[in-house]
Amino acid sequence: MKGAISSILCAVVLAGLVTATAVAEEVSITIVSPADGAVIETASIPIETRFVRGTAGDHLHIYLDGKFAKTTKRETMILWDVRDGERTIEVRAASREKDEKGVEHKELGINASVKVLVRAKEGKRASGSAGVVR
Repeated sequence: MKGAISSILCAVVLAGLVTATAVAEEVSITIVSPADGAVIETASIPIETRFVRGTAGDHLHIYLDGKFAKTTKRETMILWDVRDGERTIEVRAASREKDEKGVEHKELGINASVKVLVRAKEGKRASGSAGVVR
């Protein structure tokens, strides 16, 4: 009898792990462009992603060099006025869960990032701006 109960408990635990993994795998992000290591000759960087929302994903959080830039539901966007140098673009999947306090943004731990080298001409960009997403 103990063996049968142990087998049932193991099956239930394993089924729970498989279900949790399957839900997490439903959400995915890929940065299609720019490619990792790309050299960008302009201060405006077009970004194209593939975002599979699954059951949990609702929107994306965009970061430039570790600083939050924008929340969006779009898979394409442009980073404007990006300074010259090596830059890291990160896209994070997020959900919009309502609780008793209202709407909350929750990052799901599913991220994608690329590093690019920006070599924009000084006269073609606004000075002093780290980057703007539109």
